[in-house]
Amino acid sequence: MSPTPNLARTVATTGATPSSSVVGDLGSILLLTAAWVGMAIQVDPRGEFSLNDDWAYALPVKALTEQDSIRFTFWQSMTLIGQVLWGALFCLPAGFSFLALRLSVLTAGLAGVMGLYGLCRHIGSGTALATLAALTLALNPIYFGLSCTFMTDVPFTVLLVLSILGLFVGLDTGRDRLLWIGLAAAFAALFVRQLALAVFLAFLIASPLRLGFGHRWLLYAMSPTLLAGISLAAYSRVLAHFGRLPGMYYLKVNSLNNSIQDLLHFRLGALKPALRAALMMFMLAGLFALPLLSALCPSLVSGFEKGRRNLRLGWIVGFTCVVTAALAAIGNLLPMSGNIIEDFRMGIISPPGSGLPVAPKAYWIVLTTGAAVGLSLLLLVLFDLSTAAIRGRDERGARLRFRVIFLVLTGVLYFGPLGLPYQVMLDRYVLSILALFIALSVLALQVDGGQVPRCSLATGLVLAAMFGAYTVATVHDLFAWQRVRWEACSDLMAGQVNGVEVPADQIDGGFEFNNQIPNERTIYTTSVNGDLVAEADARARPYAVAFSELPGFERLERRRTPVWLWYPPREILVLRRVQSRP
Repeated sequence: MSPTPNLARTVATTGATPSSSVVGDLGSILLLTAAWVGMAIQVDPRGEFSLNDDWAYALPVKALTEQDSIRFTFWQSMTLIGQVLWGALFCLPAGFSFLALRLSVLTAGLAGVMGLYGLCRHIGSGTALATLAALTLALNPIYFGLSCTFMTDVPFTVLLVLSILGLFVGLDTGRDRLLWIGLAAAFAALFVRQLALAVFLAFLIASPLRLGFGHRWLLYAMSPTLLAGISLAAYSRVLAHFGRLPGMYYLKVNSLNNSIQDLLHFRLGALKPALRAALMMFMLAGLFALPLLSALCPSLVSGFEKGRRNLRLGWIVGFTCVVTAALAAIGNLLPMSGNIIEDFRMGIISPPGSGLPVAPKAYWIVLTTGAAVGLSLLLLVLFDLSTAAIRGRDERGARLRFRVIFLVLTGVLYFGPLGLPYQVMLDRYVLSILALFIALSVLALQVDGGQVPRCSLATGLVLAAMFGAYTVATVHDLFAWQRVRWEACSDLMAGQVNGVEVPADQIDGGFEFNNQIPNERTIYTTSVNGDLVAEADARARPYAVAFSELPGFERLERRRTPVWLWYPPREILVLRRVQSRP
């Protein structure tokens, strides 16, 4: 296969031969693979238990593999079926298990890292910078942490990246087959999350810059978009017809409709959730993109005459100081909203009890400052790309305009259905935004014509390694204490704690345990119409698996957790109620 025009231009400007470029790519791929596999081995994601919400997404796989039946729980508002089929594929050799499901997402996560590397190479990055860009995603605590679960965030982001890669390469090389591959990846993403419709709409709007409004636009943009919309509508109707439509399927759609109705009636207060969500997404993207942005900083700042260079330095310093001070003053420092990043820890902390270490305010001020620095650089990236896209008049300018408009539109259309509804914006939703910003940042380097100094690249690698060390340690500890927690629940049910078998509905084991067990028993009957176990009801149960002593309970067992760090739960207590609740 001949090199793409962008790759050829990179080879010409760097003096690298095609053969050395291939060798460099192979080395980068091996490095990324080794880093990913090494992280997974260190974390040790074994254990037959759910994490976060993935009990609701794993049980449909169990129904499919054990009963050849398409069944869903009530606790989903996404299409999901694509991920169910992917997970079932990994369960074929040995049957259903949570470990098999985690391996399926870890495999997908590695594919996403490789896809982002390929995307950066295609748009003109050298091997070193593309490797740093891929590591920025791979070592991210949310991306890798969720790759060790069966949550939908990583598979969706992976398919989004692969779709963009296929569309870009197909357009630039004129190979329609690759366009179809990109569109197929978008369709696969559509049946993980409906938000993949953003790719179709963004391509529909931006592709005339490359395809015009002729038959190719109708074939590759208009027709797939219509098909995507029709497919989504037909999918929900088929599920409803067979009584398999999850009870929460339209929850976010209804909330979005309510917010849009309020905006149409000029109730501008409806914008508050979206503005808060946008601030959080931008700040988290700025923080998590820092390894790459630190390498790009010289080209974003120093590649100009003295006056403009000083102006940009002043922008970075002033923006960082103002944003950090303002957020500290109003008490809105990172993490702003939880779910994955909870204090120092990873994942939700749902079992009863307290006494866990709390991160000091200074910790969050430092992270917020870093996020503000990253955001200031991301805004420079958007400014440079917008200016270049407007000024470009040749074929290269048209290509740049398409890429910028398509990537930005994809991000906006992805964010809209998440940010506008009257619901909490979760930190894990940033993954797709982060991948888009990484691609835009690499594009900006081509626009500025700057080079990445070795010292800047080294700084980026050091930051990436710091993120990676935090990621591995915290995800390892997450599995360490979760294993102990679930083993304690299982031993209670088996009568191995106090000689009496305790039913699951008499144990308060935390959100995942309290909801996985009853839904596992009803997955073939009424699970689509179920509901969460209320926290108040769970707290009234006679047994508890907790982090600390609870009033009115006696301790049956104390189990140590083999964690590495000082702040995760260091022990799990098995408790029995001795006093009735007042």
